[in-house]
Amino acid sequence: MQTRQGKEAAGKRLRALAGQRRNPRSELQNLGARVVNVREITDQDFPAFTTLHDSIFPGTYYSGTQILGRLNDRRKLFVCGESDLLGYSYAEVSDNAEASLEFIGV
Repeated sequence: MQTRQGKEAAGKRLRALAGQRRNPRSELQNLGARVVNVREITDQDFPAFTTLHDSIFPGTYYSGTQILGRLNDRRKLFVCGESDLLGYSYAEVSDNAEASLEFIGV
């Protein structure tokens, strides 16, 4: 059983941890990781996306061009990278509000 002093010390440590402000982005950068933004695809990304998708998933059930043709408010394509396309994810939401992540490519 923990003593009163032990409980107070544990509470003090917990409050100190809760008061720390952590910035995961800067922590990743400090480790040398490259942090990129994720955004919805734009027209300028279409050629790079199609090339990337078709090279990672040749002959799969949706080609890059087919995915682009399917995009709407329930089918979304997100990309990461600024001037170079580094990766993407394609997700769909069904009529009964179930979501599926169909492709992730990097």
